[in-house]
Amino acid sequence: MSTNPSSFHWSASGTAKERWLATHPELLDSLAPEVGSLPFQTELAPERAPLGEEHQHWTQSLAPWITATEKSGDGCHAAEQALLLSQLAAALQRGETGVVLPDPSEATPLLGDADANRPLIVHPDSGLIQPRHLWQLEQQVAQQIRKRLAMQLSLPAPQKVESVLEQVLQRNPLCFGEQPLQLDSSQLRAVLQALISPLLTITGGPGTGKTAIVLTILRVLQRLGLAQSIALAAPTGRAARRLQESLESGLRSLGTPLPEVEQALATVGAQAQTLHRLLGYVPRQGRYRTHELNPLLHDVVVVDEASMIDLPLLAQLLRATHSRLPYQPSPARLILLGDAHQLPSVGAGAVLADLVSGQGGLSSGQQAALRKLVPAHHAAFSETATQSTPGSAVRLQQSYRQASGDSGGTQIRKLAAAVLALPASSTLADLLPVSANPNSLPDSGVARLAPEACPLTDFLAWWREEVQNSFEFQENLNFNYHPDFPEDEQERLRQVFRHLNRRRILCVTQVLSTGAAAINQRILGHKPSISGAETPPGHWPAGTPVIVTKNLYEHQLYNGDQGVVLNFTHPENGNREPRLVFPVEAGYQTLYHHGLRHLQPAYAITVHKSQGSEYEGIALVLPERTEIEASGTSRVQQLLTREMIYTALTRARRQVIVQGELSVFENAVAQPTVRVTGLGFALQSHLASQPSGALV
Repeated sequence: MSTNPSSFHWSASGTAKERWLATHPELLDSLAPEVGSLPFQTELAPERAPLGEEHQHWTQSLAPWITATEKSGDGCHAAEQALLLSQLAAALQRGETGVVLPDPSEATPLLGDADANRPLIVHPDSGLIQPRHLWQLEQQVAQQIRKRLAMQLSLPAPQKVESVLEQVLQRNPLCFGEQPLQLDSSQLRAVLQALISPLLTITGGPGTGKTAIVLTILRVLQRLGLAQSIALAAPTGRAARRLQESLESGLRSLGTPLPEVEQALATVGAQAQTLHRLLGYVPRQGRYRTHELNPLLHDVVVVDEASMIDLPLLAQLLRATHSRLPYQPSPARLILLGDAHQLPSVGAGAVLADLVSGQGGLSSGQQAALRKLVPAHHAAFSETATQSTPGSAVRLQQSYRQASGDSGGTQIRKLAAAVLALPASSTLADLLPVSANPNSLPDSGVARLAPEACPLTDFLAWWREEVQNSFEFQENLNFNYHPDFPEDEQERLRQVFRHLNRRRILCVTQVLSTGAAAINQRILGHKPSISGAETPPGHWPAGTPVIVTKNLYEHQLYNGDQGVVLNFTHPENGNREPRLVFPVEAGYQTLYHHGLRHLQPAYAITVHKSQGSEYEGIALVLPERTEIEASGTSRVQQLLTREMIYTALTRARRQVIVQGELSVFENAVAQPTVRVTGLGFALQSHLASQPSGALV
């Protein structure tokens, strides 16, 4: 979202419809060129951002319809039309794919059913109104999912499957800490369902073992000869590296030397990449190289952090995993991992939530297939609900971290669970105890600093001293690095990044005095700019963490990638010079800051930007009540939701500090994120008569 958006203010004169519009100026935003010709007085005001490029073709298609309405002289339809378009524009900016009107029958000529050649589609049963391009995209996704669930899978004999399961689950299981991994019923069901499901979504909170389960699935599939080629991906580079690290950690728990199968998996794990890179995105052309006629050449595709995937990206992923070539089979299995309770994607849709909604059961055909394939494990799915459509989702419940005796992590998970359960205020207060000042904060667990006792300025001064000024970190910052990074310097770099990734400040917004931009400026020692402008990279000292805010394809850096400023020795004159360092697949990449755009300091980042990351500890800085109540900050109220709080809490493994008022925290918990989409309707329609995939 732009921090300098624009919208329309409508005059309060005229009809009742015009007066209503005048009291809701926030609904009129990026459709300025289209609605500007309507017979109302308008003035531009910096309050909302324009719609993204993905909607430009649709907004342009509206122009002839609006012109026709204006020429007809039908003022009532013109007002209805303006209201509807403004509501849609506001919804699209929130990531929704439509709006629901109680009585769309009186709407404008813009509306029609699926067969009508109109720019807006109306669902007669639900009243959902959608731009045609988003309706088409959701229909394509539902159709692709239907085709994938109907795919035929070839499986070995049950005796071989049972032998492999015994080897992987009992004789040589992964370990959590020093204890062998004992799967609960939902985790075992995920492993078994992966055998028969062309599409499987595994959702669960932190510590429920999503990556451990997917590693177990891959070990089983490889031993069965069903995963000779595996692709691992995530929406961001940082999330891909986390997936890689988790898989490497799981493999290390097996001891050394690794069996041949696990050695192959270690190689696969080291090749985890961004989803855009896997799909072959060509930025200059705005297209992907992979699709139905050039599909991915893998047996299994695994994508982590699926809550970050928006509707267009899911559509592209499904296209790339559905071959229409007679000589090239589609990838047999697509596995999505994520936490459906987290914030939905920044872009359109709430695809992970839509995919898991109503998908917790198994069809009768799936249950019969599992009884035949793994009769010894019938108990794992015998009590699973029977549903008419093929089940494609498993929700994990048990937290291994909580069972490990980690008291700090246990406190965090209890608070996160309470946030989802909408507890009484007294419960939240008990789970969020107050510390008098930063020096009295516990080393692990959950605590809150009240602004009246510990102002934000005092907290940031403590944070900078605590995080930035450790002896080991300062020693590595005072070092002059060489661009070719000899081995001893690479260890220093690993120490730098480990230190920076231990703790992070998370903010609700980029703007306001409690936003990431202002906090970064304070930690850097600069006065926050009223305009929101930040100190340029050339003035950032060594040790400043940096985050990429927009894909920099020419440097192979992507939105959300994080690096650091370090000092280097110039190879020719020996002078000290600052450079940016980013961890990449091949090691580390250095860049001069000159001319680089779309970078920000990252002592503090927004909760949205933190998705796909995990830290030892986080500090969540809440907006002040005066900022929330101030005129023109209704967007802050929209952002302060239960999912925002939950996502922030679950970024931390051992420590959570909440800097802010308890009432602000409670109000956020009481407000769920509501994202209207049509994908659920589309899935219901397309899967209603869907048979289970045939197993050969």
